Amino acid sequence: MKSPTAGGKDQRAVIKQNRMVRVTAVAACVILIPVLSYSLLQNHLVTRLKVSGVATNARITKIDRAYGEWWNGHPSHGTIILFKYQDGSGRNYDGWEKVYGFSAPKLNVGDEFPVWYDGARPNRFLTPWTDNSVEVRISSFIVLLVAASIGLFVVTKSQAVRLVQL
Repeated sequence: MKSPTAGGKDQRAVIKQNRMVRVTAVAACVILIPVLSYSLLQNHLVTRLKVSGVATNARITKIDRAYGEWWNGHPSHGTIILFKYQDGSGRNYDGWEKVYGFSAPKLNVGDEFPVWYDGARPNRFLTPWTDNSVEVRISSFIVLLVAASIGLFVVTKSQAVRLVQL
């Protein structure tokens, strides 16, 4: 059997530990919510360009090979393309994009490809190679972290309340 002082120390230690877990969970949420919001905003902008962007053609002006980069644990032989496109008024805009995969080695200076740009901000564009799946994965990971933090907060709070009532 434990002495009354040992039981009190154990109870205080558990309550302190639960309090620290809750503070950590709240701090994680305070940090993660702005990151999640930014990621969702970026996804919204890409989706809006896909749906309501103005379509035009762009011409590749320069190609730089990006060898030796690593993508998901595998070497990536990507290409950085620089290109020009025009808005509806004929004004020229420059852009660049990293291109990975099978289409990267097949690109040449002078090739044309479709580009969608924002009518209100023509320097914001979307190419066929724009990949927002990274942001979707980051958003999913952040949502899971927030859900786990909330679950941890609820579980530790109920344990602390139960111990205090003993």
